[in-house]
Amino acid sequence: MFCSYHSNLVFIMTSYQTVALVFCLCAFAVAQVQSFCPCVYDTHPDGEPGCRVYGEFAGDVIPWYRANETCADALNLTIRPFGHTALWSACPYTNGTGHNVDALVNYVRTNTEPFVMETRLRFPQFFVDDGNNGTKLVDEIVTEQGTFLDCVNRTSFCWSQIKIYFQTQPLQMNPICEDLHYRQKITLSNEQLTVRKLLCENTKAIEGCELSQEQIMHEGKLHGDESCEAYSIPADPSLVPDAELCDLVAPASSSSSVFLRRAPLFVMLVSQLML
Repeated sequence: MFCSYHSNLVFIMTSYQTVALVFCLCAFAVAQVQSFCPCVYDTHPDGEPGCRVYGEFAGDVIPWYRANETCADALNLTIRPFGHTALWSACPYTNGTGHNVDALVNYVRTNTEPFVMETRLRFPQFFVDDGNNGTKLVDEIVTEQGTFLDCVNRTSFCWSQIKIYFQTQPLQMNPICEDLHYRQKITLSNEQLTVRKLLCENTKAIEGCELSQEQIMHEGKLHGDESCEAYSIPADPSLVPDAELCDLVAPASSSSSVFLRRAPLFVMLVSQLML
């Protein structure tokens, strides 16, 4: 009987210990995984409203607010390859899904940025190097029906044929969209570094930059005298939370989003092992 009582007592104590341990592990797991979502720049800014841009500042890793397009425009930044509207209307997804041929061809036709020139030269049946750091239409385009189009005197016909080509060869759009999104991602990331430096140098309130300006002032007071260059240092990628673990479906009014999805699974596994 004593053994039975002792066994029950041990079981009760073990159960309480297990519950306590699981509770502690749960709290630890939540504390470890809780963080701000890093901005990934592969969607329109409205698609990741609570993300943060991680940077190093005075020896610390800071989850900076992402300055929106209104803020960047107010600072007269022009380093983006193209505006968000142009990109998302032509290539709403990185892999080319849902692309808009008219929007993309019209953009390639009316712009002369270096990346546009590179895009044109991917299609030597339509474009050639003009010998002056640019491109031009070939003299003639041959249609699938064998018709020769004069691109010197009737350029509009040739551009119409280019649209037809992409409409009938939709897979040709995929690498173009991938490249445009990649370029946009790099420049948007660099844009945030420039924004923080400019906001440090500017003491006046700037429309759309309120959250960033407030955070920069706060961190500046905490860490003492730091040069404005210090605000434009990106964080080591190994110190940035994994975006794949992050719940990006945060309400637009939220300033943060947390990595909580893995904590319940972690606790469940531990509790099973302790039984």
